[in-house]
Amino acid sequence: PSRSLHLDVIRFHGRIDGVHVVAIARDGRVQRHEICRRPRRRPDDRDGESPAMKFQFRHFVAFATMLMACGISGSLAQTHQAWRGENEGANNGNLLNGNAWWNFPNNSTMVFGQQEFDNNVRLVMTNNNGGNVFSTWRWVFKGGASSARTITGNGLRFNDFSGNDGGIYNESGATHVFDVAIEGDGNGDPFAIHLNSTGGLTFNNTVNNQGTGIDILGTASGAKNVTFNGVVSGSGGMYVNNANATVIFDAANTMSGQLTINAGTVHLNGSGDAFGSSSQAIRVGIGATLNLNGVSTTVGSVGEEGTNDGGTISLGGGTLTIVGYRDWE
Repeated sequence: PSRSLHLDVIRFHGRIDGVHVVAIARDGRVQRHEICRRPRRRPDDRDGESPAMKFQFRHFVAFATMLMACGISGSLAQTHQAWRGENEGANNGNLLNGNAWWNFPNNSTMVFGQQEFDNNVRLVMTNNNGGNVFSTWRWVFKGGASSARTITGNGLRFNDFSGNDGGIYNESGATHVFDVAIEGDGNGDPFAIHLNSTGGLTFNNTVNNQGTGIDILGTASGAKNVTFNGVVSGSGGMYVNNANATVIFDAANTMSGQLTINAGTVHLNGSGDAFGSSSQAIRVGIGATLNLNGVSTTVGSVGEEGTNDGGTISLGGGTLTIVGYRDWE
């Protein structure tokens, strides 16, 4: 039967006696395989093209026709690359080395797409991009990335692709460290952090939400931390919705968008730290906690998230100055 799917990737796996095997994947995980028989090609009556161009055109059209014959429609997704640092020789963790990544069927350098880490090879890695920020879609630390990995060098910008937010997924038990500057895409889509296991993330450099916000999400149980040791800036805000996550701010942040804690805890680490600008709005949901941890700070307004009571503000000996209004019963 015909069906329409929003797909992250459609991969052509092979052909046996005219039967094609296609892997359908979502969020980097194969969901199922389709076995399709390609319709017979019509005679090629295109003129004025080289044999190589005709070959490429015919096979592209044949693959697209085969997908339609299976009743599959969707957007072809970004490249998925697996880190294979053992192949890069003496480059010692260079993310842009031509042999550093496995991109079926060949090794390749890092390109825009999804980068996946599922091993503990080269735990200190460098983004040597000539002083420029490198733009990509997602980084995924899988279960095999069980030791903490540190990323150094030039900055990283995480962009939306086809309606799917860019960001970092941690599915491992390790806390991975970014010593590089991080940026959102600035196009209305949040920079998403998904904590789907017991591991956390540490950002030791600046994080600029580019006006589009930062989402901290995840589904797995087990406590984990997201630590921002550099300044979090930008006109966007932050949305925390992971009951097992603690977000730690250890800098005088300047982000001016609303901080919403729907689930989980956000707390300051030491003197001089701030949640955001002094005009920032903060909303705290049921069961969530805003913890000053003994630090005195100023915010624009404080209120409940939603209509249910139950959020907590913990001062710990600090002082919370609200320059705007309080909506807290």
